[in-house]
Amino acid sequence: HREPDGTRQRKFASKDKRVAEELLRAVETRLDRIRAGLEDACRQDLPLDDVFKQYLADLKLRAAPKTVGLHKYVIRRLQPMIRVNKIRDLSPTVFTPVITQLQAEGLAPRSVNIYVGIIKRACTWAEEVRLIARNPIVKLRALKVVRRRHRRAMSEPEIQKLLNAAPKDLALLISFFISTGMRRAEARGLDWRDLDLEAGSVVVRAEIAKSKRERTVPLRKEMVQALKEWRSQHPNPADDQPVFVTGSGSRIGADL
Repeated sequence: HREPDGTRQRKFASKDKRVAEELLRAVETRLDRIRAGLEDACRQDLPLDDVFKQYLADLKLRAAPKTVGLHKYVIRRLQPMIRVNKIRDLSPTVFTPVITQLQAEGLAPRSVNIYVGIIKRACTWAEEVRLIARNPIVKLRALKVVRRRHRRAMSEPEIQKLLNAAPKDLALLISFFISTGMRRAEARGLDWRDLDLEAGSVVVRAEIAKSKRERTVPLRKEMVQALKEWRSQHPNPADDQPVFVTGSGSRIGADL
C-alpha cells in the first residue's frame, strides 16, 4: 500500500490469504481515516504518559544506559509540571511555567534547554514513528545561553602561589604540567624509561598519547634537576616503574 505521503509500504503479514486480506483492509481503513482527517485527531488524543513510556522503551534498545537513565529522570521530573495529560493539549505555552519553575529551582539556561529538549525529542520520535500525527511543540524555542568567559593562563605570581601551597610531590607534578604542557593521562602513564634526563627530554608513547602518535617533549634544565632529585627519593626508581606515584608507591590515579 501507499502512505498519504506517497511512500510505498510492503509488509509480510501472514501465509494465510484471509488473514493477510483482513490486515490489508485494516490498513486501508486507517488510510481512509487519515484522508478524512479523522486519524490525526485520534492520534493526537494519545495520553502523554503512553508517548513517554513507548519512547523510553525504544530508547532503551538503542542508547547507553546512562542516556536512558537521564531521559527517564527528566521525564519523571517534568511530567507533573506539564499539567496536561494528552498530546492534543500540549503546546509551547504550556512550557512557560515549566521553564520558570526550573529556573527558580536554580537550573542554568543550558540545563533547562537539555531538560525541555528531552521532552521535545520524545514528541519528535512519536511523530517519526507515526504514534502521533504531529509534534505540537516543534516550534518551542530554547533559552538563550550566555557563553562562558574564555579560560586564561595563570600569571607567574599565581603559579608560584600555587606551587608554594602544594605538597612537595604534587608541586613537582604541577611544575611538570606547566613546563611540558602534557595532559594528565599522559603524565600519569609515564615510566622512568620514557625519560632521558641526560638529553633533557621525555618520550610520550603512542599508547598513552591522546593523538595515538609518539612524540618527544624537551625538558627545561630546572625540570631535569627536579626529576633527578625526585628519582633519588623515589620508592622504586626502576626503569619500568611509574614516574609519578602516590604515597604508597602506586601509579597516580586518573583524578590525580
